[in-house]
Order: sequence, then structure tokens, then C-alpha cells
Amino acid sequence: VAAALRAAGVATGETIAIMGPKTAEQIPALLGILSVGAVYLPIGADQPRDRAERILETGAVRLALVCGGRPLSVPVPELVLADILRDAPASAEITSARIDPAALAYVLFTSGSTGEPKGVEVTHDAAMNTVEFIGRHFEIGPADRCLALSTLEGDISVMDVFVTLRTGGSLVVVDEAQRRDPDAWARLIETHQVTVLHFMPGWLEMLVEVGRGRLSSVRVIPTGGDWVRPEVVRRLQAEAPGLRFAGLGGATETPVHNSIFEVTEAIPEDWTALPFGVPLPNNACRVVDDTGADCPDWVPGEYWVSGRGIARGYRGRPDLTAERFVEHDGRIWYRTGDLVRYWPDGTLEFVGRADHRVKISGYRVELGEVETALRRVTGVRTAVAALIAASGESDVLAAHVCTDDAALTAERIRQRLADIVPAHMVPRHLAVVERIGFTDAGKLDRRAVARELETAVAQSQRPGHREPSTPLETALALIVGELLGRENIGVDDDFFALGGDSVLATQAVARIRAWLDAPDVMVADIFANRTVSTLAAVLTAGEDDPGRLDQVAELYLEVIGMDAESVLTASQQPAKSSIAQ
Repeated sequence: VAAALRAAGVATGETIAIMGPKTAEQIPALLGILSVGAVYLPIGADQPRDRAERILETGAVRLALVCGGRPLSVPVPELVLADILRDAPASAEITSARIDPAALAYVLFTSGSTGEPKGVEVTHDAAMNTVEFIGRHFEIGPADRCLALSTLEGDISVMDVFVTLRTGGSLVVVDEAQRRDPDAWARLIETHQVTVLHFMPGWLEMLVEVGRGRLSSVRVIPTGGDWVRPEVVRRLQAEAPGLRFAGLGGATETPVHNSIFEVTEAIPEDWTALPFGVPLPNNACRVVDDTGADCPDWVPGEYWVSGRGIARGYRGRPDLTAERFVEHDGRIWYRTGDLVRYWPDGTLEFVGRADHRVKISGYRVELGEVETALRRVTGVRTAVAALIAASGESDVLAAHVCTDDAALTAERIRQRLADIVPAHMVPRHLAVVERIGFTDAGKLDRRAVARELETAVAQSQRPGHREPSTPLETALALIVGELLGRENIGVDDDFFALGGDSVLATQAVARIRAWLDAPDVMVADIFANRTVSTLAAVLTAGEDDPGRLDQVAELYLEVIGMDAESVLTASQQPAKSSIAQ
């Protein structure tokens, strides 16, 4: 790869895009780019073409290196990795460029608040501050195997690739087809005896649900980027005895991680999330109020980070760089936008996001504080709050919650919450759902929750709503509705528009296989057929007897309408057919 880039005239410091789906060949691609002293900029296969072209332009990309496929016809010169590997001489040699630690290593584009992507420029030295610490602190070495789940666009990939390879370990790369399938992750962990997981909290939530004894080889999990629930830590510790687990604060602008809290003893029962902990070596932090003054203990403020481990700024955005990277006391500080507070022992606790502050009835409210209060209600597992603009009335505080207690209703949660917070912090609209989805980056999908809360009331009453018309459609609607925490699912309702994700799709497939005797249904069928009507049609089309699934569905509907005693009595009667059995 490096030889091909040199032959193409790539010079030190130029930016090379890595484009295409997630594959193992991306690893030599980025190593080849760095070997010639260039800067890598990843663009995933799922990026809309318009956004990808804007990133290429804003990123001042010199050339695109295409992995996992054919040329993409983008507005910059392209090299296809498969062609490079096919045509490369057997003994290609190249002398690696001398790298200035202050030189750029990569540019990662993240979503901006204006809707325009922003490119974070990270130097070798800033990234190595975190890479060196994680490898040293967790004693990662040649015997370790890391499951590389993150796409290159996610900064967790920096930990996957460089912590592992720098310490002589091995990478087990999750490809594009597997990266949304938690069951596949568990299989890979067991098959390859993976020892290290650089996972986002959302991915851990998914993984622990499907672990089932397959995670015992894992010995190190550093995680961060969102709330880390203590119960997830406890379940992972039970799956992997001797596990070293740490929650870390971080941002792409403070390459991946900037603080650490390692779990070394039993987590207190009253904790709702792990704290950020203490700054990494060579980093300093401040907790700052609206006037720029340092906050005392227990008082929330914006989290500022300085030191070796901060990015250079934003590519082509001097205005945004000046806004977020500010000078104070002779040094540059990055304003993270996270709200934190100090405990008296120096531990930093994550409270929420500064851009999640809202006004309700004249009061300033932190949505993170509302979510923390909801999680303090016994039985509540996860919560996401949002301020919803309501037609004809003032804005409404609303929330989705997941519970571990099937008897815990929305009204009971509101009643208990009223004992914890003032009345204006109790959501007027609160829905108990089976699962809150995550983004591909492994964070709680707050935008999706907000959309669902906006449409929840109108969904069942909108014009054109069609009820199920066959036993199979009725059964599928009930299965989907139970997973999504919704009633009155229409046959034309989009599973993913209502809050479905890859994990819920996996659960739906498991239930359809078990309860409707449809062993051939796959997760891919849910993605391709997003409504009850289309899924029912596909399932029926695959049957030799088109009426068989309706018969099975009738029995399923009959059984779920029985009480426990009736089910037991029926199960003891001779079966009239293989379907009934």
C-alpha cells in the first residue's frame, strides 16, 4: 500500500481517504498511509453520497483508497486496494517516513450541531498519549486478542488498532455483515478467545444480552462515551471472572479517552452510572461555570481538558476551533460540552451535556439530571428524556424508560419520581419501552427517542392506519408491538421508524422462529421487509403450504389468550397435528 501511494505521488502530510465497508483490509490500508507520512481520513460505506463528497472537499483529500469493492467514482483520484494487492510485486520494500510527533495522524469527521460534519484533526503525539496509557495500564501484550468492532470513522478504532498492534497483540476484525449482530460478536469472542474489548457502553448492553457463557475469555474492557450502568458491569464480571473493567471520559477531540475510573471493588448499589474518574497522565482538567470560574465540589460545570492529549482543531473551521479550543493561563483547553462535577476525593462525575439544558416552566433543567433521577427509581434500567415541541401548547418534557420490572407502569414511575425531583422535572409524557436503541457509534440514540416521542400519540390515529387482516399478520404485529413497547401496530408501520434496531430485530427473529415455527427467517429479512405486511408476505411465499403459518399463528394467538392453568391442561391433551404439537 505504501509503495502504491508513493508511486501515485502522495507526499508527507497529504490526506488520504479510506472509503468502503468495514473489512480487515482497512488495517493495512491505514498503516500504509501512515508509513508514507500521510494522514488518514475514513469515510464509511453507509455515508450518503452528498455527505461523503462534502467530507472529501472539506477534508482536502488528495486521493481515495477504496477497500472492499470497486471504484466509487468520487471527485478525487482513486486507488482500489484489491488492485494494489493483486499487482504488487512480491518483494515490494519501502522506507517509512520519519514522523514528527506534532504532525497529523488522522482526521475524523463527526456530526456538527449545525448539521455540517466537522473534521477533528489529531496528531500522532495526542493519540499516542492515550494509546500508550491504555496498553501500559491494562498490561496488553502479544497474548491478547482484540475484537475490532468500531468502524474507522469511530475514534474507538484508534484503540482497537494501535493499542493492539503496538503491544504485539492480534486483531479479530468484525466485518460489515457482522457489525450490527451482537450474537455474531459473542461467537467471534468465543471462537477466537478474545481478551480485549474496546466497546462503547451501548455495545456492551447488547453483548451482555446474548453472552450466554461465551465471554469467559475477556479480561479487559475499557469503555466510555455514554452512561455506563453498574448492572452491566456486574453481569460482565459474572460472565468473565477476573475481568478488569474501566469507565472512561472522552471525546474525539481528546483522542478517545481523557479520564479513567477502574472498577476495583463492588460498585455501590445506589450508583446509577460509573463516574469519569481522574484525568489520564499528561492531561489536566477544569470544571468551569458560565462565568469561566472554577466550580467547587459537587457543583456541575463544563468539563475542560488540556495537555498532551488534545486535538489540533477542526479542519477548515478556524471559527469553530477558536470557539472550542480556548486559551487560559497560558495553555490551550478544549471545551468538551460535557457537564461534570468534582467529588471531594477528586473524582469527576458525568452529569450530562451542556447542549441538553432546556427551559421548562421558567426553570433551567438538565435532561441528564432528569435521566439520573429516573434511573434512581427502583426497577428502571435506562432512561432518555427530551423536550418535545407540542402544537398548541407549551413544550413538553417527555421520556422513554426501560425497566427490569414488568409491573412497573409509567404512572408508578411518575409517582415515585415525584418524591425525588420537583414537579417541573417529572415528564408529562412517559412511555415504558422494552428497549432504547443505540446509534452505530454505541451511544443511546437520543434523536430517535425524540422522534418516537413526537409521533407516539399520533401514530395509531393517523389517516391510512391499517389493522392486521390475517392470523399471521396479527401474530407478527403482537410480537413487534411487545418488543417496541407499543400497542395497535399497523401492518404498514415501519419497524425501524418506530424505534427498532438490530438488537430488537434479532429478538424478533428469535420469537418468530420459536413461536410461529418459521426456522428460516433471518435478521436480514427484517431489514429488507420492515413492515408486518411485507414480512408476512415473504414468510408465506417461502412455504410449500401457504396456509400453514396462518394455522400456527392461530394457535399462538389462542395460547397467549389463555391463563397458565389452561395452557397446562391443553399441553397434556393428545396433539391433533404436528402444528399443534
